[in-house]
Amino acid sequence: LLDRQMNYLAASRMWVRQYARGVEDLTGLNHYELVPDLPEAWKEANRRALAGEPQRIEHDHWRRADGSEYWLRRVVQPWVDESGAVAGIIVSSEDLTEQEQAAREVREARERFAAVFETAPIAMVVGSLDDTRFIEVNASFEQLSGWHRDEVKGRNSLELALWPEDGFRQRAYELLNAEGRVPVTEARMHRKGGGEIEVSFSSCRVEIAGRPHYVAMFIDVTPQQNARRALERHQQELARLVEQRTAEL
Repeated sequence: LLDRQMNYLAASRMWVRQYARGVEDLTGLNHYELVPDLPEAWKEANRRALAGEPQRIEHDHWRRADGSEYWLRRVVQPWVDESGAVAGIIVSSEDLTEQEQAAREVREARERFAAVFETAPIAMVVGSLDDTRFIEVNASFEQLSGWHRDEVKGRNSLELALWPEDGFRQRAYELLNAEGRVPVTEARMHRKGGGEIEVSFSSCRVEIAGRPHYVAMFIDVTPQQNARRALERHQQELARLVEQRTAEL
């Protein structure tokens, strides 16, 4: 509660903790002298209230001279004396700093995930477990599958005929619902326009906005598998030749 000269007539304990910084009794002190780094916009709101115009500011940012930051919801209300003239203002504020910092941390975490997701060398998709439809895919998935993200989003792997192996898709969703993850496994995958590749596939269940989703990852292991099969054929041929030579001897 302040008079027209912005001198304190009364203040709550929470106000004292927020603004006084060690001063116990604010009565008679000037608000602007007590808080010299008050933003100019706040002073303007006070002037308007002293002119009879109530002020309500839903989300105000205040960076103090010492570098500390606050987010506040403020109401500045004129009060009148017995003659009906504006005799001062009543200022109330609600500290939103913790909520704002929590929201900022969530935004930053989302931004970090989005950056990692988009630039990851591993093909990745995010989908809904409710209807199994893809919500987002990254650039590596586009390159791996041949599908553009606009062709994939809103559809599921069944509609894209992504998995040629009978039952693979169903088993993956059963594991996600029952255990929350699909451990690394190898599978064949159809590419857009025909052709198959062999991939290392894994997936995990995540909660987004309170709803069950999944993140799936794909790595093309076709070259390694081709090399492994070639090595096996070479080993088999070598074993056959050894057996043949042994018989001859």
